[in-house]
Amino acid sequence: MKKLNLICTIAMLGAAAACIAANFASASSGAAVTPTNITATVFYLLFWALMTRFAPAAKTSALLALYSMAAGILAICADLGNWASLLTNIITAPAIMMFYGIRFFGSLTMLCVVISVVSFVILIYSLITLANRKPVKVKAEKTEDTQETEQIAESIDIPETEMIAEAAKYVENINTFENKELEPAQETVQDTLSETADAQ
Repeated sequence: MKKLNLICTIAMLGAAAACIAANFASASSGAAVTPTNITATVFYLLFWALMTRFAPAAKTSALLALYSMAAGILAICADLGNWASLLTNIITAPAIMMFYGIRFFGSLTMLCVVISVVSFVILIYSLITLANRKPVKVKAEKTEDTQETEQIAESIDIPETEMIAEAAKYVENINTFENKELEPAQETVQDTLSETADAQ
């Protein structure tokens, strides 16, 4: 399970890095959106949306969505408040580059609004997947209990020959007990017949 989580994390971060690399030139210069930018962003968003429903990737998906949403809100506030700085640009740049392919608006602020909304939706779906994920510890405990039960069953396993021997002894004891009860009854019948013959 840990290996699968690691693979999913690497895949998500790799897809984000590839999308940023494809959009870097256009986003850094503020150029018009190209078909390459559109393709990179659309494929990345589709991949991200699919991974939200995959439990091992849900945690990484939620963290990326949380970052993108925070970066989008920060960029909006910095633009509206006119307090943008080098630090805010460094924080928000990766999120803007990932979504740059859907910048069909003249204003960068509108793109940041879209980033925040899309990231919020992805965050919700990722959290739902995490909430519905079955706990691993419970499965492990069940497996341990099953193993213990099998070990106990194996430890008290009785060979078939011993079981047959015990059954034979039990049947013999029952027959002996019945014979002991029948013997006094037969003696009583014989005594009664003898007394009848003497009386005649």
